[in-house]
Amino acid sequence: MSTEGLRSVSSRVRVDEAFCRQLNQFPDEVLQDYPLTDDEIWALQAGDADALTQLGLDPLHAIRTAACIRSWSPVANAVATGIAWEAASL
Repeated sequence: MSTEGLRSVSSRVRVDEAFCRQLNQFPDEVLQDYPLTDDEIWALQAGDADALTQLGLDPLHAIRTAACIRSWSPVANAVATGIAWEAASL
């Protein structure tokens, strides 16, 4: 697991709005300079706080990172909306 790479991306996402937008528009290019696993890349792109926590981020940082990513990502917003819809349907 490359927790150091994940922490670096998380730190930057939370303070650099332009980086967050670039991550959502060009994820492969942005993340290529970080030592990340496929699971870490997926969790970042999805803005999945639970997955980010399971992968080693502090829960508060995971929530803040996910919120920043979801604010710019139509994919993450669709995933979050789908999850909320499924939960409401139960």
